[in-house]
Amino acid sequence: MADQALSPRVAQLLLLIAAAISIAVVPVVVPVARADEDLAGSSVRAVSSGAELAAAIADERISLVLAGADLTLADSDWVGYPVPVPLRRNLTIRGSAAPRASWPQLTLPAKQKVQLLDGVTLRLEYLILYKYRSDNPLRAPGTQQPTF
Repeated sequence: MADQALSPRVAQLLLLIAAAISIAVVPVVVPVARADEDLAGSSVRAVSSGAELAAAIADERISLVLAGADLTLADSDWVGYPVPVPLRRNLTIRGSAAPRASWPQLTLPAKQKVQLLDGVTLRLEYLILYKYRSDNPLRAPGTQQPTF
């Protein structure tokens, strides 16, 4: 068998398998901001209060907001910003990816403070939303868009 040549089809298949294996074992590095990092001027901002979250949402340079603790986004956090703040870019607000029991809670008593423009995505990851509905509580879930 050692003197038999591989058919081109078998050789291609082996190359594809080798490529798939090499792709599967490449480590993926996910950037994580530490609390002691200076994030000024970057596209990532760590927040610990509703006022800081409002500032991050209003700042056009920010694309990822890291929420390390429970946050309440109240009407008073939006003082000094023209509301609704037009969101012209994709924005992710991310809590901790730890087990679900430790996800930060985002309380949204303020309403109609942010306006998503066409083609913009607002992603909320690893957060528990609280008081995000201002509609009839008997309405079926998912029939009203969260507003804040």
